[in-house]
Amino acid sequence: RMIALAMGGANDLSPVRPGEGPRGNGKPNWEVVERAYGTLAVLQTGLGLFGGLLTLGLGLFSLPNIVSHAEKPQLIWLSFAAFVVTSTVSFIFRRYNAFLYGTNHVALDNRWMAIFSLLSVAVGYVSLLLWPNILLLAVAMQTMTLLNILRSRHLALAIEGGRARNFKIFRFDRQIFAWAWKPFWQGIIIQLGDVGAIQCGAVLFSRFGKLEEVSAYLFTLRIVQALTQVANTPFMSKLPLFTKMISTGDLDRLREIIVRRSVICLLLLGIGFFFLCLFGHFLLNLIGAHTQLIAMPLLLVMWLCAVHQWHQYYAWSVAVSGNLMTFTLESGISFVLSVASVALLCSTYGTIAVIVASWLPRLLLLNCQPYVLGAKLLNCSPWSFFGRTYTAVLVSWAAALILLMWHAMY
Repeated sequence: RMIALAMGGANDLSPVRPGEGPRGNGKPNWEVVERAYGTLAVLQTGLGLFGGLLTLGLGLFSLPNIVSHAEKPQLIWLSFAAFVVTSTVSFIFRRYNAFLYGTNHVALDNRWMAIFSLLSVAVGYVSLLLWPNILLLAVAMQTMTLLNILRSRHLALAIEGGRARNFKIFRFDRQIFAWAWKPFWQGIIIQLGDVGAIQCGAVLFSRFGKLEEVSAYLFTLRIVQALTQVANTPFMSKLPLFTKMISTGDLDRLREIIVRRSVICLLLLGIGFFFLCLFGHFLLNLIGAHTQLIAMPLLLVMWLCAVHQWHQYYAWSVAVSGNLMTFTLESGISFVLSVASVALLCSTYGTIAVIVASWLPRLLLLNCQPYVLGAKLLNCSPWSFFGRTYTAVLVSWAAALILLMWHAMY
């Protein structure tokens, strides 16, 4: 986001606040871009190492319940170690992706990401055919992850006339760090309340839940995350453009793009969930899968929670695009409530407790606040955003109710 602000000509990369005028003339400020890029490398190295240790600790806490039922537990532990190492390395070098996104080369990065995703699936498939071994599968898949880092590096050094080739890779800039520090730590807390609550709920469920329920929930959650990522592409690919438009003060066009893209993504998300509910179990049975999705009523609850969560995010995105991190307290409280609720209820009430506890506290605590903030930053009324986009949410409600009645009848 800071790189995108500098690409809009800004000299000041501090969070953009409501009512603030344009900061740049729309022409890239390469000197500030380089300073942000170098400081980002330092921050991501430290955070990547910390994240690797945290991942290791969470795995050591949650995996024993699953590993204890395996025929060769040592292979699972070695596979987990491969994932920890490669995820740490991948995060450390995400500065290349940040540069690609900040310079608005999202489509280019996504195209190559799709190609590498297909190659990764092919490599995994061949690996399973030749050597049906979870460790070899993990090594094969994680090798593709490391190759993807090299791919990102090549693209980052090739775009914009190869300017990044001359950047100083590690350049800790005190001013950049001062601008970044507040949104940096606030962003971590916000992510805990958002993604962290769902992931920690899964970790706790893995530790204390019944193995069959845990397997179905983790598998469903992974499918839903992939579905959400695809559905949100039309919106997320425009985030660097949003930041640049905020920098130049082009709020009228920004408002229309955000509303239009929000509706498109919410409808795509609803369509994806509809087909997952309708055909997911059938397709898994058709291919003889050893695991299943959670029951349809539970999947419908997850669908409605996810749709409302992303509807809130789209309204809030204009603040995030300007690096203005808000609702830190609400995010922290919702994270604590979610984790405590899952820990207390999952062993008794199972999957439904995990779903409700993971999503509901944040939805209730944020309530209408994202719409009020987004409208204030876009110089419009909260209803002008909420009213124009909530129709897509109602479509999901209607489709979910139809599927629930169909499930009850058959």
